[in-house]
This record gives sequence, C-alpha cells and structure tokens, in this order.
Amino acid sequence: MNENEALAAATNPSAAPETEAGERGTVSHAMRFALVGVGSTVLYTLLFMLLDMRMNHHLANVTALLVCTVLNTWVNQRFTFDAAGHSGGKAAHVQSLAILAVTLAVTTGALALEHHLWPNAGTFWDTVTVTIGNAIATVVRFVVFRRIFTR
Repeated sequence: MNENEALAAATNPSAAPETEAGERGTVSHAMRFALVGVGSTVLYTLLFMLLDMRMNHHLANVTALLVCTVLNTWVNQRFTFDAAGHSGGKAAHVQSLAILAVTLAVTTGALALEHHLWPNAGTFWDTVTVTIGNAIATVVRFVVFRRIFTR
C-alpha cells in the first residue's frame, strides 16, 4: 500500500484496497445494510398494513414496495456504501427496480396463492406473506449494491 492509499484507508476504511480491507469493508457494509434493511422493513410493513386496510392487497404491495425500494436504494447509496454522487447511482436505481420486479412477482404470486387457499386471509397473513418475499430479495439487493458501489 502506498502513502496515498494508507492515508485514504486511515481516514476512510472503506477506501482501503479491497485486498487489505475486504473483510472489514464487507462486515461494515453488511452491518450498515442490515440497519437500513431493518428500517426499510419496518417502514414497508407499516405502509403495507396501512394500505392493505384501505385498498386491494396487490395495489398495497406495489405501492409500498415502490416507495420503500426507491428510499432504500437512496439511503444505502449514501449511508451503507458512502457513495453519494457515485457514477453507479443511476445503475443502482435501475437494478433496484429490476430486483423490485422480481420481488413483486414473488410477493404477488404468494399473495395470490394465499388468497386462493385462504380467501378470507386478513392483513396479518398478507403481511407475513409479503415479508417472506422481501427477505429473499434483501439478500439479492445486498450483493447487487456491493458490486455497484465498491468498484
């Protein structure tokens, strides 16, 4: 590591070369990502539950997912990966929308199956169903963001 890299690593651990700070950077990113994820999950759950009581569960799911995906991407870019103004910002939003499409397909299918099997399922079971789909998408989102923002 040269002097410039050492100074950058000392003042910003995520700026250290991947070979030396890879594990530390990954753990730090994962911890911040988890913190943002918990906040996003709470927001999504509350928003979905509120909307599910007032509209069709599929529309509630689409609306809550869209709002939380855009917000989650923005916060992760700035807080988790310290990449405000990073050239990959637009790509992150596009890829997040692609992940949203997959998440939406999984959660919509799960809601359809749930309501086929239990036509009178309420907001609680709708929320459990979509939360499981979101958990799967969270792992994919971390891998995608880590690749975009740590280049």
